[in-house]
Amino acid sequence: MKDLIKTKFVTGITVLATLILAGVAVFTAIRLYQLKGEPVAPNVPVSEPKAYSCEEYKILLNTNGIVRIINSSTETQPSRTIDLIVNGTSLGNFTIPALDPESDAILGGINLPTGDFNWSITGDIFCQGDSSGTQHETSLCQTFSFSVNAQTISPTPTISVIPTQSPTSTPAPTGQITQAPTPTPFPTSTAAVSASVTPVQPPLPDTGVSLYTLFGIGLGLFIIVGSILLAL
Repeated sequence: MKDLIKTKFVTGITVLATLILAGVAVFTAIRLYQLKGEPVAPNVPVSEPKAYSCEEYKILLNTNGIVRIINSSTETQPSRTIDLIVNGTSLGNFTIPALDPESDAILGGINLPTGDFNWSITGDIFCQGDSSGTQHETSLCQTFSFSVNAQTISPTPTISVIPTQSPTSTPAPTGQITQAPTPTPFPTSTAAVSASVTPVQPPLPDTGVSLYTLFGIGLGLFIIVGSILLAL
C-alpha cells in the first residue's frame, strides 16, 4: 500500500514538473514569435514627428495694407483668431484660416496711416507680438515668433480671401476691413525654410525564429499529452 502511494506521489510530481516545463516552453515560443517584428537592438533609431518651426509660419503686411499669411512648413496649421492693432487702435478680431502645408492666404486689406506706424498682433500662444517701423520683427510669448515685413509681399496663384469685417471706427487709423482684390505683383521676398533631417529606421534583420517557434509549440504540446498519458 505504501509503495503504491509512493509511486503515485512520484508520478504526480513528475507530471506537475512536466506541465510547468511545457508551459514555459510554450510561453517562450509565443514570445519569440511576437518579438520577430521588433528591432533587435534597443538603440535602433525611431522616427519622430517634426517639431513645430515658428520661422516657417509668417504674417506679412505690405505698404498697401494687404495682410498675407504664409505657411512654408510641411505641416498643416490650424485656424487662429487674432486682434490687429495699429498705432494703439484695435481694428477688430480676424480669423486666420487653416493652412495646408506650403500654402498661403490673404487675410484682407486695411487702411494704413500716412508715414510710419506701429502695429501689433494678439491671439493665442502661437500668434501675438508687436512691431514698429518699416521692417517689422514680432516678439511673441514663450518661444514662438513670426517674421513680419511691412515692405515686401510675394503673391501666389492660389489665394483664399476672408470676408469683409467692419470693426468699430476710430479717428485714426480707419479700422475698416475690405475684401482683398486680385493681388498686384510686388517685389518678391524669399522666405527662408529650415531643413530638418528625419531619421530613417533601418530594415529589421530576419531573425529566423518561425521554425523554432513552431518546434517549441509542438514539443510543449507533445510533453503535455505524454504527461497526461503517463498519469493514467
